[in-house]
Amino acid sequence: MHGNNLELRRFINLILPVALFLTIVITPRDFAISHSSNGNFQVVVKSITWEPEDITVGTSCIIRITLKCSGEARYVETRFYVVKYSLDGLSKPTRISTLVTPIINGIARINVSWKPMFPGFYRLIFSTNLSVSIRQTIFVNNGYKTFRFIVCGDCRPARPNDPIPETFKKLINVVNLIRPDFLIIAGDLIYGYHARGRNLERQYLEFDKCINACIVPVITAVGNHDTKTGRRHGSGDPYAEQLYIRLYGRLYYSFNVGNTHIIILDTDVVGSAVEIKGTEQGLWLENDLKQHGSCNPIFVIMHRPVVGSPSGWSREDIEYLTNLFTKHRVNAVFQGHIHLYRNISYRGVTYYITGGAGAPLGGKPINGGIHHFLLVEVNGSSFKVKFYPIDVIRVHYYPANNGRHYVVNASVSLLFATPIKVSGKYVRPEPLRLDGVRFIMPIAIGYVVEGGRIVKVIRRQMYCIVYVSALVNPGSTRNIRIIAVREPEI
Repeated sequence: MHGNNLELRRFINLILPVALFLTIVITPRDFAISHSSNGNFQVVVKSITWEPEDITVGTSCIIRITLKCSGEARYVETRFYVVKYSLDGLSKPTRISTLVTPIINGIARINVSWKPMFPGFYRLIFSTNLSVSIRQTIFVNNGYKTFRFIVCGDCRPARPNDPIPETFKKLINVVNLIRPDFLIIAGDLIYGYHARGRNLERQYLEFDKCINACIVPVITAVGNHDTKTGRRHGSGDPYAEQLYIRLYGRLYYSFNVGNTHIIILDTDVVGSAVEIKGTEQGLWLENDLKQHGSCNPIFVIMHRPVVGSPSGWSREDIEYLTNLFTKHRVNAVFQGHIHLYRNISYRGVTYYITGGAGAPLGGKPINGGIHHFLLVEVNGSSFKVKFYPIDVIRVHYYPANNGRHYVVNASVSLLFATPIKVSGKYVRPEPLRLDGVRFIMPIAIGYVVEGGRIVKVIRRQMYCIVYVSALVNPGSTRNIRIIAVREPEI
């Protein structure tokens, strides 16, 4: 572990000048890994929690971070920043506070107070003087009864040195067109195995750069490739797990959107992968489900399946989880790991396998081997899960969508036109609402849209970005026209 932390420190020192530039000039998403300083010691993030777990507007919460430190440092100086998600992308980091925490017997317990005043997703950034920064995405409940999110899994490349799959990049473009409220990826973000030190860091940074292009918040779960775990007790790479924590925060947690409860589990804890009964995570899960019994619906996101194609779990753990989910009326469990699509009902719970976000497929299309994503639409206590192949949306602009034309047309096609048989069941195409059709227009006093409705207008220095919403039916094309209204001539 000493050598791994030394490698991480050298890596941070190497990228610090470049990352600082990217942070200021390009995007605050690189902020967390850029703010670190030198030190002759090692730091391990032991835990991240917050109280209350269900964060609401105007209510103070405490974020608790425990660091295990070795070396000569006597204190941790933590700079706490908040970044708000919006349709305009991430806001600039706002420093909330700076605090100093003593290191006692090698442990620093950092407690940060925060009172969010607006609902929605935030990225919290904790930058310290100990060569470690941590990012954590948190949702402040907005009470919404109607929302949408996309679930997918397994976007890793086929081989250790391969780049991020082009299929996953296409999926990010599709997500931007649909513009759901958020995206959840059910693990296997990188290849991981056989990679160490800078190669492992490179893989995480390449994935992070890819999701930077997503205009909606991205939530991740841990997969076996991300922490390099196997089926034997004690497997996994602590260094890989630390990289994940620093980039994406807590390994398992939950949050509420309105009265919908969403649980993110870690099936690949280093040292105890595919083990949950009697573990710290298992006890947390039992308590979390008890506390949120009044929520409806309840969704669970996890990487390794317990139903559909169990992978690595003991029979005892499978019984434990499925009984727990049934007992507490979990509505749907979204799983990854197997590179295909399945939909199975078991003991009153619907289990999905959605491992088709870019990794090599694990079967023929008729057996579920299709690159795909699931769109979950929630309306109060009811919900609907829609299946879509990734490569089924086409958008063509004419003339060029470059901010120079006062009239721009877009033809938007949904190529998913007929039912397809997947894993023994027919999947029927559904109409798809796109809330992110993006026009780059000259600055004008107003805009008129035919074939859709304006969602948001964002003014830049030399042009405006106009987001338009349109409903596209299966096998059809929606024609959208936008007209920039000029100032009348005097």
